[in-house]
Amino acid sequence: MLKIMIVDDEPLVRIGMRSIIPWEEHGFYICGEASNGSEAVRVAKETKPDIILVDIVIPEMNGLEFIGAIKSTLPSSKFIILSNREEVEYYRKAMSLGVSEYVVKSSAQPEEILKSVNNVCRAIKRERVFDSVD
Repeated sequence: MLKIMIVDDEPLVRIGMRSIIPWEEHGFYICGEASNGSEAVRVAKETKPDIILVDIVIPEMNGLEFIGAIKSTLPSSKFIILSNREEVEYYRKAMSLGVSEYVVKSSAQPEEILKSVNNVCRAIKRERVFDSVD
């Protein structure tokens, strides 16, 4: 099972993310969550998630700063932005950081979120097969 971490400052969003998708039925489990950037760094280092779902606007360090801060520590972790921010500059910055998917939270349905997670899961599996060949 692949490990997923949720980073969002809104408790109802974190609860919703845990409950709207039957994660374990799809081969995932929620290994941790955080409500701000510095907590997210600590939890990510402890749990070493495969996929991190992260909002851009979070306290103490925004989601993009968090990604930049944790990428060197957890280079194999993949990131999916779940944000209400649709501004092009956020999208460009996310892509420059190597974010795998960018989902607009306000219009996202559970199926869309799961589709993004599955896309990232396939990429992780391809990388692991490629790494095992080396």
